Amino acid sequence: FPYTTLFRSWLKNEDDGVKSIEMGHVKENIIYNLGYRELFFEVDKFNKRVYKFYTKIDKSEVVEEIVLPDGRERVLFKKQLKSDNGLVL
Repeated sequence: FPYTTLFRSWLKNEDDGVKSIEMGHVKENIIYNLGYRELFFEVDKFNKRVYKFYTKIDKSEVVEEIVLPDGRERVLFKKQLKSDNGLVL
């Protein structure tokens, strides 16, 4: 199963993050076309906007929550990939 080390990225002057979501869909489509149907990734729970996006909007499944030695809380997610993942061309 692929565990993504690719990071979400965004434009500094763009607050809505639409381009970040679109870029994420492109990444997921590439991974899907490589033959994978699940994607595993992690999110820093401190970043509440990103955490909320993945739990409420993206509907990714929480697999586990862990606390790193330095005290940071991380959430491990699993996402089922589909053939288009919402990509609009």
